[in-house]
Amino acid sequence: MCKPRRHLPGQVAFLTRRTEGRAFYLRPDAHCRRVVRFELAKAALSANCTIHGLMTMSNHPHIVLTDDQGDRSDFMRDFAAGTARSRNHMIGRKGHFWDNQQFGDTVLLDRDAVERKLIYTWTNPVEAGLVRRAREWPGAKILPRDWGKPMELAPPDDGFYKGGRPPLTFTPQPPPGFEEMGLEEVTEYFEEKLRDAEDRIAARRRRQGRGFRGARWVMGQSWTHRPGTPPARSKLSPRFASTNAELRNGAIRAYASFLAAYDVCRRAWLDGDRDIEFPAGTIWLRKHAAVRCHPPDALGH
Repeated sequence: MCKPRRHLPGQVAFLTRRTEGRAFYLRPDAHCRRVVRFELAKAALSANCTIHGLMTMSNHPHIVLTDDQGDRSDFMRDFAAGTARSRNHMIGRKGHFWDNQQFGDTVLLDRDAVERKLIYTWTNPVEAGLVRRAREWPGAKILPRDWGKPMELAPPDDGFYKGGRPPLTFTPQPPPGFEEMGLEEVTEYFEEKLRDAEDRIAARRRRQGRGFRGARWVMGQSWTHRPGTPPARSKLSPRFASTNAELRNGAIRAYASFLAAYDVCRRAWLDGDRDIEFPAGTIWLRKHAAVRCHPPDALGH
């Protein structure tokens, strides 16, 4: 049984999930771009999440967001389900679209962690040697240049979205922690960081005698393709990210306290105490059993 997650309002998180068998069901064609962006916007608006970054690789998306109300599990449920149903319909397949693992969910504890994870997200296709610049990737993405610009997104006319779904208006935003900068300044700050990271990757690949395959090569792959390399050894995704050991260890201790309190409350609830108050951030039981939960304090604990 998986340990319970703890989702609190205001957390900035990095989310990801892989397709079943790492198949290229998210191959970055025009249909996939429209589906992912539409389902992302729909889920974000419904779950009150603010999107800062997106990069959709052929078999997994990377998303950085602020979970404004502690409902990112609903966001991922809706985004994953809508994307899976539409893509399966388009490519004419049935069965599981995503793997059977929990989605990756890492809380970014400070400004440095947010910055690092955004750059990691955007440079994924560059690091993989597929394109020289993140902007060249043909898949669905949200880059710094998209912040503050309303997007009108409609689903593809593919026979799956019946009833004429109206377009959604959705606006990506810069991450928290950079409020001292105006929109243009924070956008240019991150664009420069992204260019620097792209240049470092390109220089390293040149030293190694390796180039970039290019978007045309990527688009030539079938959605049935799977990576030829074996999957990485299974390991737990970090629940928290920060290079500040004190901050990271504090978050780990707080999570351990949450688990201890959760276990006490769950045992009492199973014994019939329906008035027990679960710790702040409880997700599954709050949504599916309507248990009472303590509200987060001013520090988000």
